[in-house]
Parts: sequence; structure tokens; C-alpha cells
Amino acid sequence: MSDGLNEIRMKKARELMQLLDKKEGSQEDEEKYEELKAMMPWSFRVNIENGFTEVLHNHHDDDDEPNVVCITVDPAFADMITEMLNRAWLFQQANPEQFSQGDEKDE
Repeated sequence: MSDGLNEIRMKKARELMQLLDKKEGSQEDEEKYEELKAMMPWSFRVNIENGFTEVLHNHHDDDDEPNVVCITVDPAFADMITEMLNRAWLFQQANPEQFSQGDEKDE
């Protein structure tokens, strides 16, 4: 049962990666992209108290506040960093066999 679940997770991650790679899309693709961004583990926000842009690591498992990982004054930089981290996360989800933690022993 675990293998079937992993296959579904990998297939979904690959579909999401393809959606991220589309440069031009329909209104439906834009809506899917916004939905995709909402479920990703990395995001950013502008702190209205100090004006800094905060890069966040979100925990979707609980209701805790997201962790602030870094701050910057440039929202474009924060956008670039979060997109890069989200793509890396999706790649890891789509290719778990490349990131196994030493399941096989060398002989």
C-alpha cells in the first residue's frame, strides 16, 4: 500500500513541476498555479512593522506560525528564493529514490 501511495505522490509532484515550468497559460492554469503556491512549504511576506520581506518555511501539519528563515529588503529576491526552494522540494517529492537515506548497504 505504501508503494501505491508513493507512486501517487510522485505523479502529482511531476504534474506540479510541469505546471511551474509553463511560462504562458490559460486562466485555469493561473488558478492552478495560485493554488499550487498556497500548498508549497516555502513562501514570503512583507512585514508591515519593519518593512522587511521575510522568507518563510510553512508547516502544513499544524497551526503553528511559519518559521522565518531569512529577511531581505527586495521582494523580487524573496520571490526568486522561494520559487527555487519550492522547485527543489517538488523535485525531491517526484524523485524520492534519488534521496533515499541509505536503504541499501554497500558490500
